Amino acid sequence: KAWEQMCVTLLANTRYLEDDQRVELFSHVKTAGELLLAHHEGMSPEESRRMFDDFVSGAAVGGILAGMQADGETLATAFLLPCVRAGVMDLGGIGNEAGPVVQNLAEDVVWLTSLQDKFYAVDDDSSRMVREYMVSATRDHRAVLIRLAASLHALRQGKAGGTPLYEQHLQALHSLQVYSPLAHALGLGKVLWEFEDESFR
Repeated sequence: KAWEQMCVTLLANTRYLEDDQRVELFSHVKTAGELLLAHHEGMSPEESRRMFDDFVSGAAVGGILAGMQADGETLATAFLLPCVRAGVMDLGGIGNEAGPVVQNLAEDVVWLTSLQDKFYAVDDDSSRMVREYMVSATRDHRAVLIRLAASLHALRQGKAGGTPLYEQHLQALHSLQVYSPLAHALGLGKVLWEFEDESFR
């Protein structure tokens, strides 16, 4: 039922795409779901729950991106990345499934995700340097959009419960220092407002 609801929601939220783009996107979503469900067999309940959460996370990020009216390649990247995290597909597999552009996007998103662990911005100058580096070093700036959406989803989830309070504070600080200014620079007023609203709660 959760799977069906995700597809219904995605169908409603991507009406701005051309019909052929929507068909292609749903093909990638189906591939991601089938791979994760097949890998799910034989797992412990905890591992199965984590894998399902990964797919739901990809769907949530895709929903945020659809709200920005992101294109089909950006949405496909968001849905296929959970397969990489789960170990059922590598980045080359994303290229085979969705083409080299989506593979490059996925590679950039993985790199941006690792960058957060290496450079933690706590003051204005270092935050500005991280933001400039994120934008200048990516091959495709749509990867920054995906990271924005993923970070917003993580912030929402943290506030919903299950994340230790100190981690919530760190997420909120990073959002205010890095992601809110990026959203402002990209003209994403609604996303900027939500980053700030969630961070100050």
